[in-house]
Amino acid sequence: MDDELLITFSEDKTSKDYFVEMFGKVKWRSPLEEFEQIQRGINKVQALRNEQNEFTKQFVEERNKQNRKAKQIKNYIHELKATRQTENDAVKTLKQQRSQIQLKVKEAKLKFQESDGDKALERKFRELRKQHDEVHQLVQNAAKDAQSTHEQIISEQKKYTEMVHVANTSHKDSQKSKRRADNYHKIFVRILERREHLVDIVNHKGEEE
Repeated sequence: MDDELLITFSEDKTSKDYFVEMFGKVKWRSPLEEFEQIQRGINKVQALRNEQNEFTKQFVEERNKQNRKAKQIKNYIHELKATRQTENDAVKTLKQQRSQIQLKVKEAKLKFQESDGDKALERKFRELRKQHDEVHQLVQNAAKDAQSTHEQIISEQKKYTEMVHVANTSHKDSQKSKRRADNYHKIFVRILERREHLVDIVNHKGEEE
């Protein structure tokens, strides 16, 4: 869609002015000849107006479509953030558990070392160390889940930003095409008024004859 309008409405312009802007020098020499040719201008302006109205419709549809998608993604991002918070809380809880077990492992190791090879204390030490390794693995897995969700949030936020941009651009374009359609409609009405006036002139002359 061109930035410049083919013709622009002005209160100072006549239907003849618009006709010249669209087609060049006028060729009629009488009201009857003007009446016979004026439909050409009406058809032209009507086509221009209808084209801009169609553009407006398309832009509005695209804007609404992008806004619907953006709303869906925004809701999804909200859900992802809630999930990430839950996962971060899980990481924090597991780290606390791991820290507590680490203290128990140190205590069990020290007792075992001081026991001169006590089998029960050795068994206790190994069980705690195994438990520590298992919780440590849970911490790593939970941290990976939280990071994965965080990265997904960033990706969805990028999509959201892009959709909002497209929606805003479509909205601006719809406003621009609407203004153009209104411009052409005013010209359309002006030429129609001239045609109606010509009908009166031609009919009046016909009555005189």
